[in-house]
Amino acid sequence: MIERLKENLVYFVFFFLSLILIWCFITLRIRLATLVFLSLLLVAFAVRMKWGIYLLLVYYALVGLIRRLMYVYERHVRFDPLSVAHDFLVAFFFILILLTKKEKVLESLKKDRLFGVAVFLLLVEILQIFNPLQGNVFVGMGGAKFIIIPFLGFFIGYLLDGLEFEGLWKLMLVVGVATALYGWKQVFWGYASFEMKWWRSVDYLSLRIPGGVRPISTFPSAAEYAHFSWMVALVALHYVSQRKYRVLTGVLFAFFIVSLFLSAVRLAFFSFVLGFSLYLHFSIRDRIKRVFFDILYLSFLLCMVMFFYFGEGLFYSMGKVGGTFLHMREGILYPFAPNSTFWGHYAAWKHAISHFIKNPLGYGLGSSTIAGTKFLGTHIWTESDVLSTIVATGIAGMIALLLFFFHGIKRAWQLWERYRIKDGLLVVSLVIPMFFIAQILTYLCGLLVFLILGISARKYMELSQEP
Repeated sequence: MIERLKENLVYFVFFFLSLILIWCFITLRIRLATLVFLSLLLVAFAVRMKWGIYLLLVYYALVGLIRRLMYVYERHVRFDPLSVAHDFLVAFFFILILLTKKEKVLESLKKDRLFGVAVFLLLVEILQIFNPLQGNVFVGMGGAKFIIIPFLGFFIGYLLDGLEFEGLWKLMLVVGVATALYGWKQVFWGYASFEMKWWRSVDYLSLRIPGGVRPISTFPSAAEYAHFSWMVALVALHYVSQRKYRVLTGVLFAFFIVSLFLSAVRLAFFSFVLGFSLYLHFSIRDRIKRVFFDILYLSFLLCMVMFFYFGEGLFYSMGKVGGTFLHMREGILYPFAPNSTFWGHYAAWKHAISHFIKNPLGYGLGSSTIAGTKFLGTHIWTESDVLSTIVATGIAGMIALLLFFFHGIKRAWQLWERYRIKDGLLVVSLVIPMFFIAQILTYLCGLLVFLILGISARKYMELSQEP
């Protein structure tokens, strides 16, 4: 009886806070609305831990929009705790789950090599917070936001038994639809007035493309939105191949592909092509059928390249949308042209590798992130979250990171190859492009990558220990 009363009280608090949240957004009290949403998140976590994680992922998807609303409608403050509240919540949930799962942690350290490698990598990253080469300790703490916080997703996915693939995929689809619709709105009807005011104030140059502006949706950056778009496109494809909600997910797959093209982020397109190819190729178990499919697929890709090559005139006649397609066309047909952004990335990669060779012991977590600039410390240009981690943590971190991803991908692959769980193949198809091409391991996409690696590692251990 008492338990029932407690549960009803929690639901009442949740409903009451939801009403306050709606009122705050209507009256443009953005900071108060953010506080209420975070309170809702904590209440959800208290009822069911996985509900809190789901709401946290939703908040991560909205954090860019919330910051832009704050920038325009709230008084500016030099350091706003709300801008990093979601990062503190990830750390809080990690510590809480760690304390409630102590026995599982100790058992995993003994039996699971992957978990041991993850713990070692985490310890290396924590130690690098205090590396004096980066400057003051605040630089290292700022870098932890970009390197440690997303990585904690692995431990949350591994230790939280209630967190399953099915719930996560469905949440990604729902968030994907909402964010893609808002992205389409920005493409066809332009940015909202508060977004234009924010953009003019911060002069976000990477949003500019010939003939228009990239959609940013609700995310902190256009790249984050584009990479999330291809990730949810593969999730929709996964449901189509599983024959679940086939018509609906088929429509969503096409919707997300168009959203990806409208995002005008070419690196996201190449990431999708690799993930899509991996998923379809290995979905076919019969070798003869697989070869036949590969021939058809390569023919289709060739047709797509020809369409982009001969479709230039068509794209010019399509107005704003044509501008995004023309931008994608240049990157697909001429990725190594003298004016291509590839050379800027290449220069950054060389710069990062040269610094790593000079000092293979690491420069500290903040040195390879924007924390180095914000907190007046050392800043090493990398243009890659993977290289950022390697430069920051040195050779010990590099070895641990490569071992972690190798074993993590291997576990996910074995879910598919040995146990016929196709979620494992989807994880492989998402993680490999994110690690080797997209190289975005921060914010929502990074948290999702480490979460699904944690879930797949846990599922594999559970199945391997069954008699």
